[in-house]
Amino acid sequence: MSAFLLLSRVDAAGIDGPLGVHHGTALLACQLIADNNFDGRLYTDPRGQHPVLVGLDDILTSDNYYFIIDKDYKLRYPIVPSFRDWTFPHDRIPDSWPSLAATSPQDYLGYGNRCALTNYASGLETAHIVPEEELEWFQREAMGRYSPYPTGFPDSENRMKLRADIHRLYEGSEFVIVPKQEIHDTGKEEDPKRPCYVAHCLGPGNEEIWGLHHNLPLQYIEHTRREMHLARFAWAIFSQANFFLLQGSTRAVVTDDGNGERKVQEVSGSTLRELYGGEENWDSGLLSSRKKRKLDHLGEYSVGEPEDEDNEDNGFGDDDGSDQEEEGGGEGTGPEDLKEFGGRS
Repeated sequence: MSAFLLLSRVDAAGIDGPLGVHHGTALLACQLIADNNFDGRLYTDPRGQHPVLVGLDDILTSDNYYFIIDKDYKLRYPIVPSFRDWTFPHDRIPDSWPSLAATSPQDYLGYGNRCALTNYASGLETAHIVPEEELEWFQREAMGRYSPYPTGFPDSENRMKLRADIHRLYEGSEFVIVPKQEIHDTGKEEDPKRPCYVAHCLGPGNEEIWGLHHNLPLQYIEHTRREMHLARFAWAIFSQANFFLLQGSTRAVVTDDGNGERKVQEVSGSTLRELYGGEENWDSGLLSSRKKRKLDHLGEYSVGEPEDEDNEDNGFGDDDGSDQEEEGGGEGTGPEDLKEFGGRS
């Protein structure tokens, strides 16, 4: 069995509870990898008999979870192999991702000369939410509709201030910005729970980042757009899932040739390694012509074609059945082992 996503245990289930992963964050990551399939759900067993029943703001504490679409555990759905092959889900953004202005505490509005995470006023840099190198993707996906500047990166909606060291962590996908239910400390007993955009740490085993910044609410970002943060979340998650493509197995993938033509194809492990393996390919992407040349000879893939019922390749873990785990810091002091998420592809 093979997992297509590993997430660090960074969220505590209660004050003294075990560490796990925020349900809504993990579920959305799987849905984006599965080509924005928002009908998919997480289960605790490979045959989809036991769905995850906790709320989206609760914590997943089991070791392994299975992402299944339409309650059909035999459905061999394709995955998106990279951010540049991903299409933005216009008009389908989950309700759990509210507008930024609606979630910012009133005291925070209008201040843009401090770090959005640490509140420092010195050593600031301008951080692009959708990375500058993704301008071609930005234009292809018509992300300019969320800005007064439709032909290029917006001046404000896609930018925020971060302290220089925090900016480097953000660029390295050590953390992402996601909405969670938080209580804003206003000193009022009647202060209700409401969504708040917070830092969610992705890097495993980094106790310093986890201890200082995980679940810390962002400030001074009410001018930005949720669409930009969702795209950045996807950008980081696809880099986390890259290992799944490089395991040597044939995978069903959804690709974009750069001209808006999308195909679902079965691609061999060697071709996947050539297209998506290596730091150079992953960091800078591949030229559309090269990808098109490699994939044009492949036929179309029929999504959901019947398979052998005994072939359960929708689980998590190594092929030999052992759990794939990575230790973090000392017990109770930092992120623990990785949680595994996967499905048929």
